[in-house]
Amino acid sequence: MKPLEDLAVYDDADFYDQEFAARTHDIPFFLGQAVRADGPVLEVACGTGRITLPIARAGVEITGLDIMPSMLARARQRAEDERLPVEWLEQDCRDIRSDRRFALVFSATRCSTCTTWTPWSRSSPRLEAC
Repeated sequence: MKPLEDLAVYDDADFYDQEFAARTHDIPFFLGQAVRADGPVLEVACGTGRITLPIARAGVEITGLDIMPSMLARARQRAEDERLPVEWLEQDCRDIRSDRRFALVFSATRCSTCTTWTPWSRSSPRLEAC
């Protein structure tokens, strides 16, 4: 598999949080979709949990997946601080490995590198938004 390029900008969780601090307009959309999915949800390229955590706060069973350890460390800490039951997967979105089936699989970041979806996700609805 070809290595992903230009990931350095995503290695700095502080910078990422500052860049996305004002971006909240999409949270209600994804939260609503997650609640309506009525089952486990997977957020691909979840970053520091900007959308994953509000979904978990609503009581939805959610898994966050990201390739960047620094992003997941921040997301894990936030979930632990709030005692939110979130599963975190450190994986490349082009090769997702999970035995779980998800009612909804989505990426809020339109991660264009996520082009290969494993069979368990093909039957699940996928949402992507700007």
